[in-house]
Amino acid sequence: NVSFASGTVSGIPFARENLAARRQIGDPDVIIGSREEVSERARFSPWTYGGWFNFHLSPAHAETIFPWVLGADAAVNAYELAETLQAFSALADKVTGVHEFHTGYINRIRISGRQNGPGGNPNWITVAVQCVFMGYLAPGSSESYPSLTLPITGDYAPYVFEDGVLTLSSAVEVKSFVIDINNHIQPRYVNNLEPTALCPSRRTITLTTVHPYDSGTSALYNLAITGVSGTKTLALTNGSNVVTFTFGSLQADTITPVVEGKQEIDLVM
Repeated sequence: NVSFASGTVSGIPFARENLAARRQIGDPDVIIGSREEVSERARFSPWTYGGWFNFHLSPAHAETIFPWVLGADAAVNAYELAETLQAFSALADKVTGVHEFHTGYINRIRISGRQNGPGGNPNWITVAVQCVFMGYLAPGSSESYPSLTLPITGDYAPYVFEDGVLTLSSAVEVKSFVIDINNHIQPRYVNNLEPTALCPSRRTITLTTVHPYDSGTSALYNLAITGVSGTKTLALTNGSNVVTFTFGSLQADTITPVVEGKQEIDLVM
């Protein structure tokens, strides 16, 4: 059980979530001279705890999430990669009960944005976070949800796609982007139906972008194995609030542009 005393927790307004405790019932599926299943032979599989939650990216929420997914605390507002990850716990209020997931890591995070054209809602920068946890407490045995006051200052205003500038040697037009950070966490089960350890494996970071295929982006097609040269950043700016993703290197698959129909030809990287 984890203490979630008011004032020591971070609240994230989310769009959706599927954090859950899951286990399956399995049958040994042996030959018994009948096609029937035998309920008395059924056993439970190991538990898994975790899932995804989605929210809109803001500077304040970036400060909460980045140390968990990258591993290092902020150093003068800079967040670096670290070999180890930081553990955290989560409460999810599902109206009829508060569910507690404790001692977990962020396995994967996807930050994405795309142009949608005029009309409707702004083109939000969205974040999807996949968490894995060691344990779980069902409603009735978990903490009550703490009293939270969510700030409404400019630091919490979400970014939109139009705030972004992608620089690949020089600034380039971009129709959409996805930053995918995967910590490849491997749960360990040792003589137990619950995880006994969560082991981060390799780390992969992928930037996927879509560009109009024209004279301004044609040089990005079929890059050398060394990848993009010069500056490699994606900056989101809303007034004085700026979040910049800086890539040490970017090596790109070669994907020939294709003609999808009577529409602009795109370059996918």
